Amino acid sequence: MKILFLNLPYKFNISRASRWPEKTKAGTLYYPYWLAYGAGVCEKKGIETKLVDCITREYSIEDTLNEISSYGPDYIMAEITTPTCFYDFETINIIKKRKS
Repeated sequence: MKILFLNLPYKFNISRASRWPEKTKAGTLYYPYWLAYGAGVCEKKGIETKLVDCITREYSIEDTLNEISSYGPDYIMAEITTPTCFYDFETINIIKKRKS
């Protein structure tokens, strides 16, 4: 089994892991530690995992789809926040359509 943990792309740099996810003023981007915790638990259980921070890599949705295609995961986990939820759901729906 392979699981891909995604910090989904967004229109601009945002730190979902911060207390109030918002566009960063100073350019600080926090590592997606909630996803990292999940990936660590899975790795400890012997599950093949990969964590991709699409924001720090400045991935577009198309770049993200290419990453998914090249890794070929069985499951995808993503972090969603209230300020980004509409864009996140749109991205997830695009991923679902591409995978089916």
